[in-house]
Amino acid sequence: MKYEPWIAQRLMASGGGGFTRVILWIATGAVGLSVAVMILSLALMTGFKQEITRKMFGFWGHIHISDPRSIRSYEALPFEYDAELISSLESVLKVESVPNPNKPREKPYTSIGGIRHVQSYIYLPGIITHDDQMEGIVLKGVGDDYDWNVINQYNESSTRWTSLALDDLIISRITADR
Repeated sequence: MKYEPWIAQRLMASGGGGFTRVILWIATGAVGLSVAVMILSLALMTGFKQEITRKMFGFWGHIHISDPRSIRSYEALPFEYDAELISSLESVLKVESVPNPNKPREKPYTSIGGIRHVQSYIYLPGIITHDDQMEGIVLKGVGDDYDWNVINQYNESSTRWTSLALDDLIISRITADR
């Protein structure tokens, strides 16, 4: 029998209701409460992480295909739209990994689902000036076939601006307030 559990069992089983018994009940309650708080905080953090991940991937997407020459610059270089490549990507239902011979413990996996939507896009750096201050932004241009369902569920009352150069510009509430 281990020494620590034996002492704890002896102290808890003692018939006397002395100071030691009260301290043990307080310690047991404190440990139980701290474990419950840790479980609750872990659950909250996991929920926040999933929500933030869902928002990010809903707006930015999971995979970006771009010209390899554009790595040196934030502004992406355009490349030719290949309809055959797009149709072959849209037909992907599942993705299977190939086992890596250098990592024998790594198990191959199969994805759940596949490619839901393929979207053409362009990123351009920009500058907004307000109250004699300048702020750098990234503008994302999308085509007519953009899937607005993901973004619209987070769209409370975004500010839409119309100008001669742009049809619609959606900006965040924080940026609009500034």
